[in-house]
Amino acid sequence: MLLVEDNEVNRFVACEMLALLGVDADIAEDGRIAVDKCLHGAYDAVLMDVQMPHMDDLSATRLIRQRMGEHRPPIVAMTAGASAEERQACVDAGMDGYLSKPVRMEALAECLRSLGAASGLSA
Repeated sequence: MLLVEDNEVNRFVACEMLALLGVDADIAEDGRIAVDKCLHGAYDAVLMDVQMPHMDDLSATRLIRQRMGEHRPPIVAMTAGASAEERQACVDAGMDGYLSKPVRMEALAECLRSLGAASGLSA
């Protein structure tokens, strides 16, 4: 799994939660790094923070979708914002799911289970 998060504390918490669920995570601190890692690595899924420096989540998602086509990993947005407009922007950019921050362990586990059927994750 690729975890895309610019905040160090949020990265630590998310990595700990993923580890408790038995999921190994690689880290990207911004959208540009996420795109590069997706193009040069193999990930079962991407958890992507919504507000990041250098390249935002929507631009990064669109670029990953454009360059990887059918071979793209599922991308799940993680955001403190919960507006219908923000959720729709994520869907329009090509994201496959949405987790509200603070991310609860139960919600993360359910998200991973739902992705598991399509991506080989086992959480």
